[in-house]
Amino acid sequence: MRVEAMIDRAHVRRFVVQYEAYIDGRWQPIIRYDTAHGFAHRDIYHARNPTMKEVLAVQDFNEAFTFAMLDPDRGGFPESPAGFSSLFPARLYRPPLAPTLA
Repeated sequence: MRVEAMIDRAHVRRFVVQYEAYIDGRWQPIIRYDTAHGFAHRDIYHARNPTMKEVLAVQDFNEAFTFAMLDPDRGGFPESPAGFSSLFPARLYRPPLAPTLA
């Protein structure tokens, strides 16, 4: 998961939350939330179809950012690939986590 946000005085001004999966030997975007073009939306990438763009029905960027971090379509947890398998069936592979430096 990649996250970037600009927050000013407790208000999210812009953000990007991108979920990725390791497919065919490389990391590929699966779902991307962002505020490009001045509105909050979700881009859903498919293996064989064009990217789908969905406008988020939220009150503000704070709510959109929270939704992106806990998206119920993915099971609500960043580590959960449950929602990804339907987009890229039989090709999804989660490599082991890299060791961390202590």
